[in-house]
Amino acid sequence: MKERNSNLELLRIIAMFIIVAHHYVVNSGIVSLYDFNNISFNMIFSQIWGFGGKMAINIFVLISCYFMCTYKLTWLKILKLYLEIKFYSVLIFIIFVLTGYTELNIKNLYKLIFNVANSVEVSFTGSFMAFYILIPFLNRAIKSLSQAMHAKICCVLLILYMGISTFILTNDTWSYIGWYVTLYFVGSFLRLYPNKYTQQIKYALLTLLYSLALLFTSIVVVDYIGSRLGFYDYYYLCNDSHKLLAFICALSLFMLFNNIDIKNSKIINSVAGTTFGVFLIHTRGDAMRKFLWNDLFKNTKYYNSNLFVVHAIVCTILVFVVCVCIDSLRKKYIEKPLFTKLSRIEVLQRECFTEKNE
Repeated sequence: MKERNSNLELLRIIAMFIIVAHHYVVNSGIVSLYDFNNISFNMIFSQIWGFGGKMAINIFVLISCYFMCTYKLTWLKILKLYLEIKFYSVLIFIIFVLTGYTELNIKNLYKLIFNVANSVEVSFTGSFMAFYILIPFLNRAIKSLSQAMHAKICCVLLILYMGISTFILTNDTWSYIGWYVTLYFVGSFLRLYPNKYTQQIKYALLTLLYSLALLFTSIVVVDYIGSRLGFYDYYYLCNDSHKLLAFICALSLFMLFNNIDIKNSKIINSVAGTTFGVFLIHTRGDAMRKFLWNDLFKNTKYYNSNLFVVHAIVCTILVFVVCVCIDSLRKKYIEKPLFTKLSRIEVLQRECFTEKNE
């Protein structure tokens, strides 16, 4: 069996770290402290430190699409994803009830039981789970497409989801699942039809540098000029996954790492396998956000401090590392034993079915 290179696994780790950094800023109350009449270094740093959350979501989905478009998705794989979500939902709920962060009542129990269904089209977790179930059907669809038709579908979906929402200045209504389907067609096109533009580092690197420069410039321009005109959305070009620079930055980073030759690394692959768990742990509801960023790390207390940059970096690293350790233990002592048994059951059922039909 050919070993998988660790280039995209490393990118998966970087993307999840960027998501944690994003949440350090947007989930802590720091944004409410911004003063556009007195722009400080800490304000601009926090905006840049937290800019990439939606871009990183695109990276995470693109990587999944790139691999899954040629992979036969089984019920065990879907079950594994679902049980991971439910495991952390239940575990963290119990811990927060015992510590007083969450009330034990009918409303919260209902949210706990139906948290995946309730978060479809509301948050990443439920929407990604719903999209994940669609992958076998999407895989069948792309097999019937020619290269030209595949490219046309990518263009049409990008115009509908990204073009309109970015360049038509209005309150747009759009679908998380629809956007992930768009990324699926883009990711599968890159996998099935590589070309000189997608396989050379220089094109990806130049696109990344130009798009990041434009993005950071737009943040500063809105701070100093846009805010004077009553426009305060400094993240406008990346404030959601379907915005132009959130997509372009993600795509260029994906192509860059896809062309970097990093040999198989068990450490990188092992850490990358915990990234979804990192997301589930540190984003588990308002109680977790309050615990991490307000009560434990007290982010807003450090916003006007000379230690703010150090605090942001250290706290982000700590959250990421601790979550990686927690999910590594879950995978080793819960997921692996359980799915080893389920895999054996699936094999036995397949063998019995085969014998019956012979």
